[in-house]
Amino acid sequence: MKNHFLIFLTICRQALVYILVPAFFYMIFLLIWHVIYTSEVTEVFSAFSTDMITLVTTIGVFGLYKREKIKKLFHGRLEFKRLVILLPISFIARIPILLVIVVAIVFFGDRVMNTIDEGINFQWSAFGDAVGIDSVLVFISMVIIGPIHEELFFRGVLFNYLREKYSLNSSVIYSTTVFTLFH
Repeated sequence: MKNHFLIFLTICRQALVYILVPAFFYMIFLLIWHVIYTSEVTEVFSAFSTDMITLVTTIGVFGLYKREKIKKLFHGRLEFKRLVILLPISFIARIPILLVIVVAIVFFGDRVMNTIDEGINFQWSAFGDAVGIDSVLVFISMVIIGPIHEELFFRGVLFNYLREKYSLNSSVIYSTTVFTLFH
């Protein structure tokens, strides 16, 4: 049990680093921006900058630029047999989260549904308001950069850490659960 608790604390530390270190660098970026420019940073440019900073920070802090880590991340082709095994495990790992959401809806009703709706509306509001270069930045941020830094963290850092401690199936379940909780 103590070993599981220590692994949990390591995951929490990694998650905090993934969140707080980019936030710190983003604050420095905003400070420099305000010294150089008098204008405010737009919401779209802010989201794009945050994603870029998170990507660079994730690669740098967790050493994903090192040859041995790159080999671990991209060690070979994706085998169909492995995919067939991992997909159901990934779906099963989402069941506890789904149950928590259903229980929350039963107990809190409309408040939970409103929170979910607000989250979805927030994600898509950037597309609706963006024009010109902002629409390109939103697309790059939400469709390319964001998913890349998430995959690097959740699969490259978290999953590989868990894989050293647990079986493949357990590592998939734990990393998928953490990924789902983040979202």
